[in-house]
Amino acid sequence: MVTSVTSNAATLSVNQAPAITAQPSNLTLNPGQQATFTVAASGTNPLTYQWQKGTTNITGATSATYSIASVAAADAGSYKCVVTNMVTSVTSNAAILTVNNRYTITASAGENGSITPSGPISVNAGSSQVFTITSKTNYHIADVLVDGASVGAVQSYTFTNVAAIHTISVTFAMDTPLNAPLNLTATAKYTKGIAQVNLAWVDNSKNETGFIIERKIDVAGAYAQIATVGADVKKYADTAVIPDTMYYYRVCASNSTGKSSYSNEAGVAPLLNSPSDLTAAVKSTKGVVQINLAWKDNSKCETGFIIERKTGVTGAYAQIANIGANTKKYIDTAAAPNAMYYYRVCAVYKNTVDSSYSDYSNEASATPAPGAPLNLSASVKYTKGTAQVSLSWKENSKDETGFIVERKTGAEGAYAQIANLGANTKKYLDTTAIPDTMYYYRVYSYNTSGNSPYSNEVSIAPLLNAPLNLTTAVKYVKGNAQVNLGWKDNSKCETGFVIERKTEAGGTYAPIATVGANIKKYIDAAVAPDTTYYYRVCAVYKDTLNTSYSDYSNEASATPLLNAPSNLAAAVKMTRGVAKVNLTWKDNSKNEIGFIIERKTGAAGIYSRIATVGANIKKYTDTSTARNTKYYYRVYAHDDSADSAYSNEAIAAVQ
Repeated sequence: MVTSVTSNAATLSVNQAPAITAQPSNLTLNPGQQATFTVAASGTNPLTYQWQKGTTNITGATSATYSIASVAAADAGSYKCVVTNMVTSVTSNAAILTVNNRYTITASAGENGSITPSGPISVNAGSSQVFTITSKTNYHIADVLVDGASVGAVQSYTFTNVAAIHTISVTFAMDTPLNAPLNLTATAKYTKGIAQVNLAWVDNSKNETGFIIERKIDVAGAYAQIATVGADVKKYADTAVIPDTMYYYRVCASNSTGKSSYSNEAGVAPLLNSPSDLTAAVKSTKGVVQINLAWKDNSKCETGFIIERKTGVTGAYAQIANIGANTKKYIDTAAAPNAMYYYRVCAVYKNTVDSSYSDYSNEASATPAPGAPLNLSASVKYTKGTAQVSLSWKENSKDETGFIVERKTGAEGAYAQIANLGANTKKYLDTTAIPDTMYYYRVYSYNTSGNSPYSNEVSIAPLLNAPLNLTTAVKYVKGNAQVNLGWKDNSKCETGFVIERKTEAGGTYAPIATVGANIKKYIDAAVAPDTTYYYRVCAVYKDTLNTSYSDYSNEASATPLLNAPSNLAAAVKMTRGVAKVNLTWKDNSKNEIGFIIERKTGAAGIYSRIATVGANIKKYTDTSTARNTKYYYRVYAHDDSADSAYSNEAIAAVQ
């Protein structure tokens, strides 16, 4: 044998199957806590891991450690890990995850206060947990956050039926004092038949969360809270009130820090039971229309009643009277005719501090009475020698049955009816008036509802008797024509006489003069020749209010007056040594029967008649002159009843 040789050494490696060297542990956790399972294994690498819950692979759970960040009840169960290499697989022991039925609530508080309990609190699922919040002195709860959302400045908070993890945190702030409300007022009224007291106040604080309203009955009563209202509210209606009861009120502001001091106290007078059975009846007394109201008093402590009235269905009620306690009737004398009126009444209580009102009574209406006649006027006239007073007025009613005319004699007399006239009448002629008497008149309308008020009163000056026996006489005074009038005064109380004149029978009379009382004559000096004048006279009465006239006297005319001759001229002529004065003139009249020639010697002489010539003669020769003498001449026309004025004067000097 030659030798031996040795090969290289060959290594025999035997792969090791995986083996669990550390088993996962059982876990008992609260909901929300993290669960971590860990396994350790030996064996030939590479090792792979697959966690299972029960027999189901967990997706993505392929490492030696498996974690659940926040466990829930559904995560409870058995967990195991399958370790595998090239040799085989091995499964760890099952680790049991038990999830307690509880949740954690974490409570925290900022500075200047506390929350109880605080910190993480474990709470059974479905149960409740109360947290109480307390601020330090001079501080208040600013805000409470539950799961990051504000629930307000509450003093406690309760989690109910807990089914999740929660947080609650509180912050605090320094107190701002609450100011008391100001100027509290209380007013009692009825609204749609419901009694209530309306409160109002001034909000004097900036940080209240609301207001507390307290009430007591009578002065000696005890205050008790009756309501709360929210921040910035400034009024409240107390509808839980009883009539005939005195109430007192006060209000304070409130927030989480507490209450302000109280407002002033406001008392309200007793609420009153409303009157009932209101009636309205129209009545006319001596021509004055009135509406009589009556009602039942149902309240015990009213100080009076307020009467309100409106005109027509759509009118607005307005107060017309305020009358005393325990009164049950009222007379409305200020109602105008031709209008439908509606009435209502309420009881009122008033003292120096308080006022209250009952609800209104039922509504009562009054049937309208006729309207009073308007613009009554009266005038006196004579018709065929009969004195009468003519009345007229304006109709002011729509549904009158008729009109009553009343008259009295003298200012102190008593009115009495003298006529009853039909509907729509607007005038009346009083033919029963007696001369020399002062009369007063008034008129009213009426229908089935009553009488209207009276019209205005009118008085008529005394009716006067006409003058009698008017006469005229034509006369010349110093060559001027005039007509002298005379008559008999037949009235007793005239203030004068009116003289009227017309020219020609068909002319129109016009006043030419007025003379005083008791005068019985007048001279008309404003007359023209050759004109026929007609005259009449009536008596007149005038005072500051009235004027009346008598009937006219008889008519009297004046004999036509004559126009005076004109252009009188005198010429001296010597015939055989005899001096003559030849007179000539212009004839201006139409119906003279002749002319009268007058002469005087010297300027200071006196005129005397020297000759009469016939109608239409226009000249005359004076042969009875003396030498060395100056003569003055004048001429006038004449007829059987009158003379004309004188002509101009003519002068002749005989040498």
